[in-house]
Formats: sequence, structure tokens, C-alpha cells
Amino acid sequence: MHLNFSARAASAAVVLLCGLTAGCTTTTETGVVPGTKGFDAYMRGDYTTAMQTFQSEEQQYPNNPYVQFNIADTYAATGHRDDAIRYYKMVLASGRETYPTTITEANKAEALAIAACDHLTSMSVSCN
Repeated sequence: MHLNFSARAASAAVVLLCGLTAGCTTTTETGVVPGTKGFDAYMRGDYTTAMQTFQSEEQQYPNNPYVQFNIADTYAATGHRDDAIRYYKMVLASGRETYPTTITEANKAEALAIAACDHLTSMSVSCN
């Protein structure tokens, strides 16, 4: 069963997940931590600043699914559906391809992939 969430609700869910599990405050995951420039801008609805911040993080941390998820959410919030779909699919693929070394890493990768799939489903796009 897939639940449909708004982009903000899903981002908040990922932040909650990160707050409840160890490891979400590493420097490679700055985009989902409350109090960071990109996340705070996104939550204020300042999508231009959020996107600039997340794209800068993407250059610094390529293939980071947390950063990709934030970019996807920002694209979705600004009506760039095709770009959002492309980035959600990157997150989904990352969750499927990751071979985490700990249960915590596996749970985070799975939760992020599920959230990406929920967004795709709400956009009438298959998660396959």
C-alpha cells in the first residue's frame, strides 16, 4: 500500500527518519538536516535558494540519494514534473543498488526509496 504525501510532508518524514536513526548528520547528507541552508529555504518556500544549495551539494557529493531526493522534491514543488521524476528514479535506483553494511544504513536506504516511490506513484509513474 502506498500513501500519498505532499512534497513537504515527505521531506519532513525523511528528516524525522534521520532524526530517529544514527548517521544523518554526516557531511554528505547536509540537505536533509533541519537548520541547513537548503532545507530551511525549502521549508520557507524559497525554492530558488533551496535548489541552488542542493545543486551545489550534488556537485560536492555526487550520487548522494539524500541530495537527489531534495532536488526531486524541489523540482516537484516548482512544477518541473519531468525533472522531479528523473531525480526520484535516481533515489529509487540508489535504494535498490545499495548494499549497506549496517541495518541502520539499510533501513535509511529503504525508507528513502519508499518515499521516492510514493512520490512517483502520486505522479502516476510506476516505481518499476
